[in-house]
Amino acid sequence: MSQPDMVSLPLFPLNTVLFPGAMLPLHIFEPRYRAMIRQCLDKESRFGVVLIQEGEEVDDIAEPYKVGTSARIVQVQHLADERMNIWVIGEERFRIWDYSVSENDYLIGFVSPLMEAPKPPRSIPEITNAVIQLLKTYLSLLSRLDDEQKIALGPQLTQEPEPLSYQVAELLNIDMVEKQTLLEANDAPSRLAREVKILEREVALLKLSRPASIQKLPWGGEIHLN
Repeated sequence: MSQPDMVSLPLFPLNTVLFPGAMLPLHIFEPRYRAMIRQCLDKESRFGVVLIQEGEEVDDIAEPYKVGTSARIVQVQHLADERMNIWVIGEERFRIWDYSVSENDYLIGFVSPLMEAPKPPRSIPEITNAVIQLLKTYLSLLSRLDDEQKIALGPQLTQEPEPLSYQVAELLNIDMVEKQTLLEANDAPSRLAREVKILEREVALLKLSRPASIQKLPWGGEIHLN
């Protein structure tokens, strides 16, 4: 199979997966990434966020997975010593065909857009509704276990299959390698189908992890109820 037309894209290997439409805050402190982000700001260009397959984020030339997401810088906070805090939003997926190391020691990927497979001939309301209901249950159980995990869905949760599949993937508190498999899925229906299985698994595990109930005693103290 011939390779499609490629473009060069600066790469930022991280221990996280960025999905299209998701926001990601980053603290930029290494000289190579300060140079990369300055160039992106000067040219108003994107860079690619990719999950590390081998290596480390800091002081290493990490080997990335072959599928990542382009990131657009939406806000910058300049700090001392040329450090920066930036906020980016994920835009489109891409596939890396090759990469090299720039003169500033960051990776430059030769990439092509990774488009979603054609939409199915009929709508998939059953699977989207199943995912939404499972997600609400999942987040409710998470919030009961940990107040810091409380996430309000609100009206921003879409029912459009493709953006919904990315929203769900972003909210899942699972291993990054498993998130990467969701990013690499060919189309929204297959991604949503995987998410149904993941959510069913995680909901079952969370139900087993419910903390014991606590009853206050009238004379002081408390008792844990199994």
